[in-house]
Order: sequence, then structure tokens, then C-alpha cells
Amino acid sequence: MRIVILVYLFPPKWLAGTEIATYNTAKYLARRGHEVHVITSWDEGLPKESFEEGFYVHYIHIPRLKIGGYTLYVLKELLLIKQLNPDIVHAQGIPRGVACVLAKKLLNIPCVVGGQGSDVYQPWKYKKVISKFVLGNADALIALTDHMKQKMIEILA
Repeated sequence: MRIVILVYLFPPKWLAGTEIATYNTAKYLARRGHEVHVITSWDEGLPKESFEEGFYVHYIHIPRLKIGGYTLYVLKELLLIKQLNPDIVHAQGIPRGVACVLAKKLLNIPCVVGGQGSDVYQPWKYKKVISKFVLGNADALIALTDHMKQKMIEILA
């Protein structure tokens, strides 16, 4: 199975919970025989693509624009998803779920979105609109705890 995982930040520069979990998930799935592609944001000094621990990492530059930077990044994600033609897309976090849901709607690729914590519990710009769109259109949702599950259900209400 060809799997794409979307995550905003990724090792080697970023080593927080979501980044480490994504790295380990990609490594595990690759060891199980799946073709895994992680799509993440680019950091200076990193290549455009790399192959490590049996999976591919694709780095996308985030345009630093006040208006439209996020939208351009999502479009770049979507174009890369189309090129990779995966069997499934898994978004690590609700904001990453926008490209996941668009891939579902435009490319007919199943979409799984996992809540990460701050995306569910903390306020952020456009949270209500983006969260309802993503959570309401994903094929499956992953909550890390029962409390997070309840919060995700409340967002949908």
C-alpha cells in the first residue's frame, strides 16, 4: 500500500511529540512493506527529498506571505499527493487535514485525520471553519484520548 503522511514539522530539526510519533509510524509502516511518503515543511539546509529508514520524506517550502502562504502550501501538498497517487492519506493534525480532505474530494483518495492536542484544545485563526470542514469530511478520525474525542465531537456540533 502507498501511504502519504502529512505533518507540519519533522526531524531532524524538529523533535516534539507529533514529529517523533510520525517518524516512528512511517518507519513502522515501511518495515511492514508499505511504501510511505511523509510530506512536511522545508527547513534551510535540507534537501527537497530524502529517503531514510525505508520511507521517503518530501519537504515543501512554505511561502512567507501574510495572505495566501498557507493556501499555497496546501496547494503544493495537494499537487504532490496527486503525483504520488497514494492509496490513503493520513494527516497529523487538523490544519494538515485540509489537503487530506481535498485529496479525498478531488482525487478520490481516502483521508484519515488525527488530532494532535493544540489543534483540538487551543484557539487558532480560522479554527472553527477549518476544523468543521476537515473533521466533517475525513473518512476516519483519530483522537489520542477519550477527552480529545469528546472535544472533536463538540467541534463538529
